Amino acid sequence: MDKWIQIVLWGLQIILGIKLLTVTVTHGFGQSKPTLQEAIQKMGRLARPMLALAACAAFLAAAGLILPGLLHLSTRLTLLAAGLTAALLAGSLFFHLRARQEPKVFVSLVLLVFVLVVLWGRWSGG
Repeated sequence: MDKWIQIVLWGLQIILGIKLLTVTVTHGFGQSKPTLQEAIQKMGRLARPMLALAACAAFLAAAGLILPGLLHLSTRLTLLAAGLTAALLAGSLFFHLRARQEPKVFVSLVLLVFVLVVLWGRWSGG
């Protein structure tokens, strides 16, 4: 059973890592796209710096969820990354709600559940 828990946790971490890397690209380099332009206008003048900060945080979160396990580093790093990713996703919920982007709210909720499962699984020794 422990083997299957490891497989599920790694699967979730890989899914989260890939999604967070796409967030890095879209929020960091894709700010001129029409879908982001609407959100930027709704959020005001702090939107662009917040998107850049979110892109950097998403990159670090992706690295923190994947690299410690691949490099056989302390599992505490994965726990720290999962906790910070949960905070990042909670923040994204707030901003997507404020920008009235309901589909993205749902995606953020699903990803938050995924990262909370990873956090719980790794915390309990998985």
